[in-house]
Amino acid sequence: MAKLENITTGQLGYLIFTYLFGFATLFLLEAKVVKQDVWMSEVLAVTASIVMFWLLCYIQRWYPGLTMMKACEKLLGKWLAKLVLLIFLYYFLVLGGLTLRALSSFYSIAILPNTPTSLLILLIILTTSYAVYVGLAAIARSVQVVLPLFVFAITVLSFFILPQIEHNPFLPQFQSSFSSILYGGMIAFGLPFGKCVAFGFIFHRVDNPQKIFITAVTALSFTLLYLLLSIYLTFGSLGINLTQSATFPFFTVIQLVKFGEYLERIEIIMIGLWTVFTLFETIVLQHVFTLVMGNVFGIKQMKLFILPIGLLFLLMGLKSQPDMTDLAMYNDNVLPLLTIFVSLILPAMLALITFIKKPRTERKPR
Repeated sequence: MAKLENITTGQLGYLIFTYLFGFATLFLLEAKVVKQDVWMSEVLAVTASIVMFWLLCYIQRWYPGLTMMKACEKLLGKWLAKLVLLIFLYYFLVLGGLTLRALSSFYSIAILPNTPTSLLILLIILTTSYAVYVGLAAIARSVQVVLPLFVFAITVLSFFILPQIEHNPFLPQFQSSFSSILYGGMIAFGLPFGKCVAFGFIFHRVDNPQKIFITAVTALSFTLLYLLLSIYLTFGSLGINLTQSATFPFFTVIQLVKFGEYLERIEIIMIGLWTVFTLFETIVLQHVFTLVMGNVFGIKQMKLFILPIGLLFLLMGLKSQPDMTDLAMYNDNVLPLLTIFVSLILPAMLALITFIKKPRTERKPR
């Protein structure tokens, strides 16, 4: 990778926001389960994510200047820390495979039906591997360039879709049981919010660690607003029943938008922006995977391993849930439990050990 260069807290917030939404708004899995009460599930997922970031920041405050990998070694010892980091590696690899599969499947179904999925994933991996090579700071600056374009595009689309909605699609409220709302929250935490645990491994690259938590909360809040807006537009345009049956409901809504009589198919613009942001998600996962792998196996020069790691992600993408039905079932039933364990239970365990060991340290958190 390129020489290490810190990122600002603002760039961290942009990265978190772009990393989170990606193609998650295309599936809207929790909305299909909880329907009008989906906003409660989203709030639960965001609350859990805020707790996750607080736990990660708490650990980092007591070990300033250390990477999360080194902090794990301080807390757990060398070998137990390696075991925990291997669990994180597995989780990042699973997320990478699911992201590649979702993106390639979307293109195969909606855009390029005659293009082999393996070729699409290979092109994605070559792009993301190069981005990992140039470094995290360059990635963050790229996000700053692309994000305003997306904000402008979604604002214009909302302006054209909102007049078509005749009533509040979130009414009537409280139609779902508490268990259903909780389950919807678990799905939303599994995809997309819980995967933010990856950012805990780049906190040491942020130039102002004291502002990490508030930056993360701000990014989570904007992501929540974006998801709720997407669901509102989807329910209002398609109705709940059609939303449940559509494979890509928000994409279907965007297809309905026309500017005048001659300008159509503007969804291609949104697809391009979504693709870029999904690439950013894969880039962050590959970057963090490379950092953690280098620590676990004691490799100081990871530059030569960037492409092999990319090929590992390629293999995972090819083997991960080739059928869209299987992919949806995995995201509904398996991924939430895996994410809760990796993104909540493990950080809570590390934070508890930090609290227990805290009196033995002489320094105070910054």
